[in-house]
Amino acid sequence: MGRHLLHFRRADLPDRRLRGQGPKTWADFWNVEKFPGRRALSSSQATETLSVAAVASGLPIDKVYPVDIDGALKSVDKIRGHVDAWWTSGAQAMQLVKDGEVDMASIWNGRAGTLKKEGAPVSFSFDQGVLTADCMVIPKGAKNKDAAMKALAMFVSPQLQANLPLYVDNGPVNEKAFETGKIPPERIKDINSAPENVKKQVLQDAEFWRDNLVEATEKFNNLIQQ
Repeated sequence: MGRHLLHFRRADLPDRRLRGQGPKTWADFWNVEKFPGRRALSSSQATETLSVAAVASGLPIDKVYPVDIDGALKSVDKIRGHVDAWWTSGAQAMQLVKDGEVDMASIWNGRAGTLKKEGAPVSFSFDQGVLTADCMVIPKGAKNKDAAMKALAMFVSPQLQANLPLYVDNGPVNEKAFETGKIPPERIKDINSAPENVKKQVLQDAEFWRDNLVEATEKFNNLIQQ
């Protein structure tokens, strides 16, 4: 399973600003009066930011797709004047957090997990995150198609997939990996593709973005650059 966009909050914000409670939903993140503070959102992936903008507007996670692009852009327009940084890479998002330049931000789960392991005072949630998937492809006309098919089957087998969470925070694509017993129970809650976490997230629709990516990205970039 690919990267995951989620919201995070610094756990060391003084009570006078957030009364000890950071945003728990994207609607909270968009609520600048109730949750004051410096914000950062991704400008590198319009698909992800427009998805969370749709959720922030009040849509339940199972109604985000097909995305109402103009509606999501209106949602972005409401928050853009309060965004202190539009990050373009995972490394930049991490640095903004690590340096304390922002109080809350969207961030990929692998980066957020690394920050926590490094002792940064942050907290993050899988609630209303955006879950994306990568693809493995065998080109049409490949000479060794049968061998390639066997290789792909091995790559996504439960036993091999169960090894992933032991080294990285991005989880297995094969849910049966969680039944192998190889993944420690205490580790499962931190994995983006764990069954209980998947239920909380928006699954990005690759076919929708195949048809709408160019238009949406152009409109999104024009908006945040105003």
